[in-house]
Amino acid sequence: MRDDLNNLFNNLLQKFSMKSKLLHNIYAREIDKRHYLQIDRTAGLLELIEEDKEIFENLSIIEFEIESLASKICRISGIEREHFEAFFLKRDEKIFSKIRHQKEGIKEILHIIIEERDDLIGKMKNKLGEIKNDMDSFSAMVRVKKRDPGIL
Repeated sequence: MRDDLNNLFNNLLQKFSMKSKLLHNIYAREIDKRHYLQIDRTAGLLELIEEDKEIFENLSIIEFEIESLASKICRISGIEREHFEAFFLKRDEKIFSKIRHQKEGIKEILHIIIEERDDLIGKMKNKLGEIKNDMDSFSAMVRVKKRDPGIL
């Protein structure tokens, strides 16, 4: 393989590795969010959610860089972008095997993150329902107290 293409594929592998690390970070943070929800530490949960924005921005940048590298490789090689994976990543060379492995790992962690996120959202909705019920009960107690201040 030409040196310029080899360098581009190594950069691509590096970007996939960075993406994988960020996704594993997101997964760990999902576990932390679930823990904060279980111990009623809403401030910590909200802080993690706010910090996620930066991680997702970094993921977007990496996605852009991955696409740019793939497009550049295609331009240099003279192949259409939609044929990139079929043309390169199905080959048996070591660099392509490493890229395939990274991509498979990324798909797996994304699936796990989606499941974890769905579970977290469900638990947050349940917690919100509990809070709403507590607020309704408190409002009812306030109304009773206003009618008869000696009751409570």
